Amino acid sequence: MNDRDDDELYRRACEYIARGGQPRTSHLMIRFQVGFNQASRWIDRMMANGILTPPRDSFH
Repeated sequence: MNDRDDDELYRRACEYIARGGQPRTSHLMIRFQVGFNQASRWIDRMMANGILTPPRDSFH
């Protein structure tokens, strides 16, 4: 996969999340047929770009 393909898949993943898709690594893996590392990087990138917020601490 080259960078252009990765950027296109990332853009589609962002659209999926924006439409109400589950912001979970496993959902991205299944939906976009990518591995754990790729889906995890997308989640991190979405948080860095403000698309997702970090998960709330359930202990507070």
